Amino acid sequence: MKGRMISLAASAALFVGLGSAALAAGAAPGLAGAQPHLNSLARSYLAADQLLAHDRLDGVAADFATIGHCAENVVKADPALAAEAGAVRRAAQPHAATLKEARTSFKALSAAVISLLKTAPPSAAATGTLYTLHCPMAQADWLQTSKVVANPYLGQAMGACGTVTGTIHTK
Repeated sequence: MKGRMISLAASAALFVGLGSAALAAGAAPGLAGAQPHLNSLARSYLAADQLLAHDRLDGVAADFATIGHCAENVVKADPALAAEAGAVRRAAQPHAATLKEARTSFKALSAAVISLLKTAPPSAAATGTLYTLHCPMAQADWLQTSKVVANPYLGQAMGACGTVTGTIHTK
């Protein structure tokens, strides 16, 4: 019996140790489990933002696809974020054939991403501080990591059009 109790205790210790390793690896349910996906989503969003600000379409569809995939994973990791992450996933459907279409799609995507990241911000290591900006001409908001305006809706023709309207403090 003594040998069996030791093996049960050893099994319990192993189970607890594996559980701790899973938590450390980001496999935890809830916001902690969603964090790596939020970080990847934010990085891909910022990459698409920069491409559009520099009048580049190549790569935007891939960034949108990554954002959609990350949003699905956020829902799996933290069902409490299903409404916000679901809106991001729907808005991230890559279907733009032109820069104008990509910018139009980016409006809805930005609104959804801003809502999600206000609720569940990415880590500071992933993005640093995020600023919310508004373009009165495009009547749209977006996020970026700098207060220096780089407008993704008007591109280089009017890249400085917009103002900082808020901050999302990362974790």
